[in-house]
Amino acid sequence: MGSKDNVVRFRTVAADGRRSTTWRVFDRHGKSDVYLLSRPLGELAKVSLHESGRWRTAFVSQEVASRYFSPDVDRAFDKFSPPLDEVEPGWVEAYAVLLPDSELQHYEPEQSKGAVVELVSPGAGHAVYVSVLLGTPGASPFPLSEGQNEVSFFLLADGRQVLLVTESVSVPAHLQEAIEHTRRSARQTALDRGLNLAAEHPAHPLICADDNGSRLAIETAAWTVEGDPL
Repeated sequence: MGSKDNVVRFRTVAADGRRSTTWRVFDRHGKSDVYLLSRPLGELAKVSLHESGRWRTAFVSQEVASRYFSPDVDRAFDKFSPPLDEVEPGWVEAYAVLLPDSELQHYEPEQSKGAVVELVSPGAGHAVYVSVLLGTPGASPFPLSEGQNEVSFFLLADGRQVLLVTESVSVPAHLQEAIEHTRRSARQTALDRGLNLAAEHPAHPLICADDNGSRLAIETAAWTVEGDPL
C-alpha cells in the first residue's frame, strides 16, 4: 500500500460523443471503507461501504437532504448490509452501476484530477454494467467470464480486495420502464420544489435492491445539459 488513496474513475462514452457522468470508486488511506459517487452528484450524496458493515447511501449533510425531503428525514436514505451470497468463493458483489446508452448525454468537458477509464457504450437497447466486487484477503483471483473485462483492482488497508469488472448487457423492459418513471419523477420534483436540477445534476440515480440485499444504481438522464427535460 502506498501513501495515497486508491481512486478509480470511469464513464461510458458512445461513438457520437454522448457519455455518462464520471463515477469514482475510492478508499481513504489507512482505512478500509469504500466509497462511490458520480460527478456532479458527488456534491450531494455518496455511497459508503464501511468496513464495519454499516453500508448506506446518504446526502452529504442534513441541509442538503432537507432540499429534497422534510427536515426530519434521515439524510441516509438507503441503509443496507453486505450481501451474504458469494458470486465466487470469497467474493461478493458489493455494488453495481448500470450506464444505459439511452441515458448518455453531450456533457460539457469537465476537469478531472486523475485519469478516467472510458468504457465503450454497446449501443441502443444496451448498457455498460460495472460490478464493484469485494474479496476477502485470502480469496483467489476473481475468474472473469467471457465478455467481462477488468477496470481496476486495489487492496484495502485490511487486506481485502476491490475489483471493478465491466460487461455489456441488454436493458430489460421492466428496467426501461423504471428508468422512464424516474425521469418523470425527477422533473416533477424539480417543478414542485423550484429546484434547478439541470444546473445541479442533469443525471438522476435510480437505486434498485436485489433479493439478496445488493444494490444497483442506474444512471438516468432526467435533464439535458441545456436544462430541457428529455
